[in-house]
Amino acid sequence: MLTYASTGNGSTNQLAAEHFAAEAGGLRLVHVAYRGGAPAVLDVAAGRIDLMFANIAEVVELMRAGQVRGLALAAARPTPLAPELPLLTRDFPALGMDNWFGLVGPVGMAAELVQQLGRAFTEALADPATRPVLEARGLHPIPEVGADFAARIRRDRERWARVAAQGNIRAD
Repeated sequence: MLTYASTGNGSTNQLAAEHFAAEAGGLRLVHVAYRGGAPAVLDVAAGRIDLMFANIAEVVELMRAGQVRGLALAAARPTPLAPELPLLTRDFPALGMDNWFGLVGPVGMAAELVQQLGRAFTEALADPATRPVLEARGLHPIPEVGADFAARIRRDRERWARVAAQGNIRAD
């Protein structure tokens, strides 16, 4: 039986590992929750824990130094940070687990302000100087605003709620 590290109960690391285990036909994994990514990755590097779903940008230097071994990327497309990693989505299409960051505001924010912020956000993502900065961190821009961004949030909430329910996962 394999152990896997996460940054805590209900974290994306735990959800990703449990989703992988279910998609892989009921692979049995033992969850070890940590208080943050650094101690979790350190125990993987030390061999005390067998594996971890981690953000590539957080572990790429450890991979290059030979302290951890990248096994596969849970994404729809390769990353320039580690193009040699095979894609889990080739065999398990449901395992596309790209993390995303978005701009949010309070409910009831004025529509005009939402539009202004959305324009500023998409313009910043379109700036040629932005792409190399994002790619150096393993990120790629997805300029979604308004209804498109709300739909992404809704899809991800539904997806991860199903994974949490199937795995009886509770957040701390």
